Amino acid sequence: MSYFGKKEQGLSLIVSLVLLLALTILVLSATRTGTLGERITGNHMDRSRAYQAAEQALSQAQAALTANGEACMGPCTSIPNTGIGAASAANTVPSAWSDTDSKEVTLATGQGTSAKFVINALTPASSFVPTGKESCLPYSIMGRGQGLNSNSVVILQAISFVCPM
Repeated sequence: MSYFGKKEQGLSLIVSLVLLLALTILVLSATRTGTLGERITGNHMDRSRAYQAAEQALSQAQAALTANGEACMGPCTSIPNTGIGAASAANTVPSAWSDTDSKEVTLATGQGTSAKFVINALTPASSFVPTGKESCLPYSIMGRGQGLNSNSVVILQAISFVCPM
């Protein structure tokens, strides 16, 4: 008498299919988590590129103000004519980026991101100018850096003082 096969009703097939389904769900979950991590890392890297480009814009604007220090004691409201960016008289520090009169930054070799800066002459105010800089003229410098993705944008702002020599 053969006892094999009389009481089998496909239980092993059902168990193996359930295990295969659980394993498939685990693999898909791990793949999705890995992909999400890669996207987060890529976005962080692109934001870092934009931040570095904005810092580069601030540095180049500061260097331009320093190089044209004597001309900017007026204040220099014709900066586009001197080739160092825009400068318009403003009573307050600008609160938003404006592409009007912005100047493109000289990019480093191999740099894939872009940067711009805008310089605005500010009206000196006694509460605004720090001690020891009363004879200096304040300027607002805004730098805008963009990553490889056009949605990655960083805007930095600094106040710079041009002082007589």
